[in-house]
Parts: sequence; C-alpha cells; structure tokens
Amino acid sequence: MRSLAEFEERRVGLEFENPVIDATGNPASSASMQEVWGDLASSGWQVGRDSDSQEIISAGKDFGHGTVVLTSDCAACNLEMALPPCQTISEAGALYARVSAEVLPALAARGLSLLAYGIQPGAFADVDEARIPSTHYQALERAGSGNRFTNAIMLANSAHQVGVGIRVCEAVEVTNELLKITGLVVALCGNSPIHGWRVLPWKEWRVLGWDFRFIVDTPGYEKLTQFPSRPFRTLGDYYSYYWDTPSMILVPLREGRWILPDEELTYGEYFSKSRVSARDLSGEARELTPEPHDFDVALRAMWPLVKPHLIVEPGSVNVREFFDSLRDDTLEDYLEGRLSNCYVEYRGGAASPCGEELALPSLILGLVNNLAALKEIGYRHAWEQWGELIYKAAARGLEARIDGQSVVPLLEALIETAAEGLSTRPYGEGAHLDVLRERLARRRNPADMAVEAFRRGRENFLRRVRY
Repeated sequence: MRSLAEFEERRVGLEFENPVIDATGNPASSASMQEVWGDLASSGWQVGRDSDSQEIISAGKDFGHGTVVLTSDCAACNLEMALPPCQTISEAGALYARVSAEVLPALAARGLSLLAYGIQPGAFADVDEARIPSTHYQALERAGSGNRFTNAIMLANSAHQVGVGIRVCEAVEVTNELLKITGLVVALCGNSPIHGWRVLPWKEWRVLGWDFRFIVDTPGYEKLTQFPSRPFRTLGDYYSYYWDTPSMILVPLREGRWILPDEELTYGEYFSKSRVSARDLSGEARELTPEPHDFDVALRAMWPLVKPHLIVEPGSVNVREFFDSLRDDTLEDYLEGRLSNCYVEYRGGAASPCGEELALPSLILGLVNNLAALKEIGYRHAWEQWGELIYKAAARGLEARIDGQSVVPLLEALIETAAEGLSTRPYGEGAHLDVLRERLARRRNPADMAVEAFRRGRENFLRRVRY
C-alpha cells in the first residue's frame, strides 16, 4: 500500500466516524457491539483484542487497496471506519461503498444502525456500559489527560475526517491555512444540533463538546484540542507548542502494553532523558529508554481541528538528532526522506448526511491543491477572528458573521477555490462540490435540515439520518 505522501497527484484518505444506535435510537452498548465484532470475524474480518480484557476493540480487512480498519473511539456507540489512501475521490467513494455493504448489514442483524449525524442524539443510560473496556483509556485517565467526565462527552462525538497527502516542507503552511477556514466549514457542514432528544442552542454542538474534551484539573491539556493561540512558524514550532504540555506520556511497551513515567513529564522532557522510571497499568515497575518508534505516539498525541500527521520511517531517525533539529528549527530538513507517511488530517467536519459523504473530502483536497488561493482567503481576517468564527458558526451556522460581515461571500470563494484546485487534477472531482453549493443557495446546512426533520417527530428525524 502506498502512503499518502507518495504521489504525483495528491492522494486522499477517508476516516468516517458515525454514531451507532439501537432500535430505539439510543446509543449502542458495549455488549451489543461485541456481538457485531464477532459477526464480522465470522465473515473474514481480522479482529483485534484489548491486551487485558480480551474484548474485541477493532477489525480489519483488505479490500484490495490496503487494510480497512474499524474501531470505536472511547465508546461502543461510535464506529470509526479508516480507509487506506486512494488516488481519487471517486475511488475512495467506491471503496467506502464496498465496506459499508459489509458493515451495515452486520449492524442491522443485531438491531443496530449508523447515523449520518455529528453526535449521539439520544441519552446515555450509563457511561461504563457504553465505554470500551480498553487499556488505552485506562492509561489516559491514569495520566491525568482524561476522566469519566471528558470521556462521557466523547461518547457523543462523531466526525468525518479527511487525510490529504502533503510534502513535509509545506506541512505547517497547509495546517495554518486550513485552521483559519475551519469556522467556514463548520458553518457549511454543521450537523449536530440535537442531543438528549431535544434541540440545543448550537447548530454544531460537537465543536463545543470537543473543546470540553481536555478541560481537566491539570492546566494545559485544553490546548491539545482547541484552536491554537497563534499560527505556527515551522514544524519545530508546532511540536514545541503541543509538547510543552503535561501531555499524555503514553509509551507502548514492546509487547503492546501502555506504560506511564513515575514523574509528570512533557514529551520534550521525556525524549531528553536517557532513562525514565515508569510503571505499567498493573503497577509493575519498568524502566524506559526513549526510542525512535516512541515518536509514533508523540507525533499524534494532540487532537486539534487540523494537524500534520507524520509517521517516521523505522530505523531512519535518531532521538538525539530529532531533538537537535527541533531545537535548531530545522525539523523539515531533517525529516525529509525519513517519513513513511506525511499528510494533513482535517478534523473540523461533522459526520455528513447520507449520500453527501464525498463533499467535505473534495473540498479539503481542492483547497490543499490550491494553497496560494486559499491563503488569499485567509488574509482577509486576523487569526483571532478566524478562531472566534468557529464558535459563532457553531451557534448560528450560515447566519454567522465575521468582523460584522456575513460568511456567505467567504463560503462562495472557498468552494470556488476548491473547485479550481480540483480542476488541475484529471479526475473530474469538482462535481462532488455541488452539494455544498446547494446548501449555500438554500442558506441551510445539515443542522438546519436535521432540526426541521426533528420538529416533525423523532421517527421522522431517524429516518432521515439513519443508514
């Protein structure tokens, strides 16, 4: 399987995360999802089990493009479908259809279904019943970066994420520009105004819940998810910003278990040491020597709305050399040729309506492929105004304003910028943007449509959003 970084034309990867509900419309339980995982195993999917509980937490299957991986985030009532990168949007859409044709019947056989919606619309009976018995989440809580409250919020949170291949030299520039326009994406794609079977005063409540994810007792965690306080200058600046945090020092042991240092460390401090005393989740004492493959955790241990996703080539990096280049602000040069994958992960879009799943990937791919024009849009407002727009758009959707002006002209420019970016590719992908043009012409985003359906009754709403 080729990575997103190996391209003549940029490659695209889809990661679709949707709520799972039972026949009543309420969140699926962990027990019911264990039955689904077992059924998938019987039909050729290779399942993964938690190292302690031995319950199934994932499944994978090769559909010819590479392995498709199914997981749940921290709750059984949330299914994530990670597709390997494809050359075109249409190719990715065809792969998504093939996978769905196996997954949806497996859910239906157990009385479950997916929702084309951004959060769980129903109410949770019990957090522990819905949570996955995963050592990963035990480790997060032990490290102080998560707790029952924040994980309970995440039970409700679903998104459609997009990966677009980039070169390491453009990683930070792409990240900054996509961060700026996230409020516009929220206005256009917001799809989570209903929770607890009532209409909320936010058209995109998912964004608010995501910010709450890391507001915990230890100051600093919140910046792992929130709009950054400033744009980034370089990759070194990016990682210094996030790693200068009492972050989750979670290093998988070589046998796949999680280990936590005995003292509170940032990732920068961890990698600067030759040895670190630690314990695994059973309390057994361990000693860690920081190693290059520990970067696989550290390089993705932040969850902002946009992030460069870098995976180092095994054996190609040295811990000391990496941090020397980080300190000297030459990380782009050091990592050139040392990455097995390099892409930007866009995380700002809610789960899409049924049949509209390819609109957001097309938008993001087109924008990255037309970066100079995207920057022209970004110049129109200050960084702080772009950050504030995310919350204004979450509350008001297409009626949001930035610096006193309607977002509609900006959205028109955004869609046409993406269309221009896609037109330089020989695949006819621009047609997938028509859905977004229609939303703008109607001045109604998916959240508006969801509320309208819900006003006509819960069953009407579920018929609209259920696969």
